[in-house]
Amino acid sequence: MNSPMPITTHLADRQRTLAAQTSVAWIPRQPTWIELRGNDGVDLLHRLSTNDLASLRVGEGLQTVLCTDKARIIDVVTVMRDESSVWLLGSEGTSGRIVSWLRTYIIADDVRPLNRSSDIAAIECMGPRSADAVSSMLDVDVRTMSLSAWKTVVVEHSATTSSPTELRIIRIPSPCELSYIIVGPKETLESMAATLTSSDVPELSSADDTWLRVTSGMGRIGFEWTESYNPLEAGLLHLTSFTKGCYIGQEVIARLDSYNKVKQRVVGLCGKGLQQGAKLLADGTAIGTVTTVTEAFTSDDLLALGYVRNEFAVDGMMLDIDHEGSIVGTVRVTALPMKD
Repeated sequence: MNSPMPITTHLADRQRTLAAQTSVAWIPRQPTWIELRGNDGVDLLHRLSTNDLASLRVGEGLQTVLCTDKARIIDVVTVMRDESSVWLLGSEGTSGRIVSWLRTYIIADDVRPLNRSSDIAAIECMGPRSADAVSSMLDVDVRTMSLSAWKTVVVEHSATTSSPTELRIIRIPSPCELSYIIVGPKETLESMAATLTSSDVPELSSADDTWLRVTSGMGRIGFEWTESYNPLEAGLLHLTSFTKGCYIGQEVIARLDSYNKVKQRVVGLCGKGLQQGAKLLADGTAIGTVTTVTEAFTSDDLLALGYVRNEFAVDGMMLDIDHEGSIVGTVRVTALPMKD
């Protein structure tokens, strides 16, 4: 008698992403984690970044974009103010760039940036029931936390340490309704990962994570967020103040907005032949670029995010894909979020 066929990898992937969309799933993270020591951390970031941080109080958090003087994206960070420091939660791998950028503009400010990224690990819990999972696991109610809000919780002990451990829980933007990132010492986070696994909460793979953010239309550092693009092109208008005055890149952003000069934006793409970095053509003219690609579950198509000139960023528009000078397929522009 033949043994049953094992579950396919494709089906297992879909089960994990479905758990994230309908219940809860988790994934390990290694974010940028920077401490700003001194009295002027919030004031400095208010003067340097896109969002209005002037009224940020102790215990609060807010997202903002760090830009070059040409308004190109360095990173999107969550700023958290506590009693003694300001903390930045940023994307993986951006800590060195951010610290260097900050030091360029620190003159007489009472601010000392300290890169704490190697001191911590992190877990992101995502999905409609992620608040329940985090609240139960850490015995703290996170259900009423607003976006960018944060809480500190002390874990008395874990499987690997008997010493009390301080963790920080931050609510972050999510491709699956809700996401909470938990930041703390590596040993404690490993213990939490084991708890989630033993509770049958699925761990997402990198490919799962990419599929979720592509279908939801979320950008990421190194893909949609790079120094090739500005916040308005990247759909980060909600993190950009037009009333607070000067910041790094402000003149360029204000000019783009005032004169309606934002020429491209992020769209969904669906078709065959999609490759990261490929050019998108309309009637032989380059009008966009593919930034992230993932496989579809319901067909043999590929799904992607990309930048497309505004006049071609229309649901249903057909474009050619140019990879290294050869047309390798045709793609359909798709409204975000995408359905698969």
